[in-house]
Amino acid sequence: METNNPTNQEREYQRKLEAVTLDYIKRFEAGEKPSLADYQSRYPDMAADLAANIAYYQLEGRRLLEEIEQDEATPGYASRLQAEISQDPDYYSKRDSLLDKFFEKSSAATIATLSSFSEAADAQDMGLDELAEEAGISLDIMMAFEQRLVKIKGLPHKLVNRLAELLQVSSEVILNTLRQPPVAAAFHFNQDVPQEVELQDFVMLVEKSIQLDTAQKAEWLNEARNDAYTEN
Repeated sequence: METNNPTNQEREYQRKLEAVTLDYIKRFEAGEKPSLADYQSRYPDMAADLAANIAYYQLEGRRLLEEIEQDEATPGYASRLQAEISQDPDYYSKRDSLLDKFFEKSSAATIATLSSFSEAADAQDMGLDELAEEAGISLDIMMAFEQRLVKIKGLPHKLVNRLAELLQVSSEVILNTLRQPPVAAAFHFNQDVPQEVELQDFVMLVEKSIQLDTAQKAEWLNEARNDAYTEN
């Protein structure tokens, strides 16, 4: 006998979708300009549902925020729409217009990037130090990623793929983030004031790290020699 009861996986997905939607809406209502494309790159598994939730928010206004805050386990829009749609024959055209607006600059023409590695890690309930540990690198090297000081040329594919998996984005998003200019007031190691910054070779970062142990250094130097990106 079939039932409509959601599975644990479905409930967990809905909970996560609601939390991400609420984060977007709160930032929007605080006067920020959150990027839907950025959220979709960070959460590719829920990209379509995020767009629908945000479109519904644009149609329904603050009521959606209030409903989510009252019960984050309540679906963001689907379970409450049918009666309203039947009373508003223009609902779909309004929604489609909003979706067109959201996606007109968020398709393949837009370079998907992370706003920062620390924010992306936070979205996965990790600190930057935890992200570094899970990726198998040291915090000092992770800070170079955070400041976008790491050259892509010479960077091991294994590390990029590992970071992408941990942050639930594509490897191209990791690379696109590193292609962006270094963050303002980036710091060189062991210096207390901002300096002129230049991109760092991954091999140099590994060799100079005082936090990686000998085995980790050997592993990453081997990866850099045998399976690394060749682009500048």
